[in-house]
Amino acid sequence: MTAWHTPAGQLDPAKVRAAYPILATKPGGRPLHYLDSAATAQRPKPVIDAVSEFLLTGNANPHRGAYTLGSMATDAYEAARTRTATFLGVPATELVMLGSATEALNLVARSWGKGNLSRGDVVLVTEAEHHANLIPWQQVTREVDADLEFIPVDDVTGEILWDRLDGLLKLRPKIVAIGHVSNVLGSIAPLAQIAPQIHSVGGLLAVDGCQAVANMPVNILGTGADFYAFSAHKMGGLFSGGGLWARANLLEAMAPIETGGDMIREVRLRDATFAEGTQRFEAGTPDASGTVALAAACEFLDELGRQQIHDHEVRMLERVLRELPEALPDARILGPKNAKDRAGLVSFSSDLVHAHDLATILDRRGVAIRAGHHCAMPLHEQLELSATARVSVAPYTTDEDLDALFEGLRDARKIFER
Repeated sequence: MTAWHTPAGQLDPAKVRAAYPILATKPGGRPLHYLDSAATAQRPKPVIDAVSEFLLTGNANPHRGAYTLGSMATDAYEAARTRTATFLGVPATELVMLGSATEALNLVARSWGKGNLSRGDVVLVTEAEHHANLIPWQQVTREVDADLEFIPVDDVTGEILWDRLDGLLKLRPKIVAIGHVSNVLGSIAPLAQIAPQIHSVGGLLAVDGCQAVANMPVNILGTGADFYAFSAHKMGGLFSGGGLWARANLLEAMAPIETGGDMIREVRLRDATFAEGTQRFEAGTPDASGTVALAAACEFLDELGRQQIHDHEVRMLERVLRELPEALPDARILGPKNAKDRAGLVSFSSDLVHAHDLATILDRRGVAIRAGHHCAMPLHEQLELSATARVSVAPYTTDEDLDALFEGLRDARKIFER
C-alpha cells in the first residue's frame, strides 16, 4: 500500500484529503465539507501540477506543428489517451477523446442512431436516465419516427425494475441506453448480466459511465457494453474532457457529426474524405491540457486503488443510510437499502424540509450538497417529487464531513418543527 492507506490497507481519507488543496480553504469563512462529488469531483494536486507543467513546458497544437514543441504536445496528448485507455481497460485505438460525456452520448445518438434507426425501430432507456442519455434519443427517434420505450422504476424507491427487461426485449430494441450508476439512485446496473440478453435480440448496449469510473473498479470490456461514455470532471480532471469508447467495427461504420480541422484526410472545394479511426470524431484543436489532466487523474485514482476507493465510499454510505433517518426521521431515501449495492451517493426527500432549504441550512455549516432534480426530471416526476437532496462521497470524504452533515440535518429539523 502507499502513503494514502492505513497499515490494514484501507484508504485513509484524512491523508487523501491533504492532496486536494481546495479542501483546506474556507468558503464564506467556514471549513469546507464537500459532499457534492457526484456533480464534480475536486482536483488533486497531481492533476493541477500536470496541467501547469504542460502549459509551462509543452503548450502547442497537437497533430499540427512539425517543430519540437508541437511534437512534444502531440506525444503528451496521445500518451494521455493511452493512459486513459489503460485505466478503462480498452484499446487506445477505440477511445475517442471529446469535451464531455454529453458530447459522447450525443455522438452515439446522432451518428450511430441516425445511421441505423428507422421508422418503427425501438430504443430502450430507463425512467431514471440523466437528461444527457435521454434527450438525444428523444430527438433522434422523433426525427426518424422510431419508438422510445422505457424500463420502469419502483414508484416508492425509484429502483430500476430490471425484471421487466425480459418483456421489453421482446420488442427487439436496436439499442438500450442506460447509466452504469444512477446519479439519483446510486444503484449499479447489472451490465454483465443484461448485456448478453440485449445482444441475443440483436441490440446494442450504450452506457453512461459518469458516476461509475471514479467510484469503483470498471473494466469496460468486461461489462459487455458496445458504447461507454465518461466524464473527466467526475474523476478529478478538468471541466472540459471525457470521451467515448466504442467497439472498432461500430466506429468504422459511424459518420462524424462535427467536421473541420484534424478529422480529415483530404479536402477539395466540393467534397472531402475523413480520417480513419478515432480521429474522424475529434474535429478541431484537441484539448491537450484537459487530456493530460485526465491522464493524471487516472494515475492518481489508480494510486489510491479503485477497490479501496469503493470500499471506503461504501463505509461512508453505510453511515449515511444508518444515521440519516435518525437525524431526519421523515427522510424518504431513494435507491437500494444496502450500501454495497450503491456507488458514491444517496438522494433523499423530506416533507418537513424542502431540499433547497436544506442545502441552504447545511451551507451555513460549510456542508456542500446538491439539491434539485439532478438532471433527471422524469424520474422525479414519476416519484412525485419536485426535488431531492443528494449527498455524494469521494476518497477524501471523512467522518468529520458526515458529522457536520448530520448536525446540520438536526438543525434543519429543529427549525422547521417549530
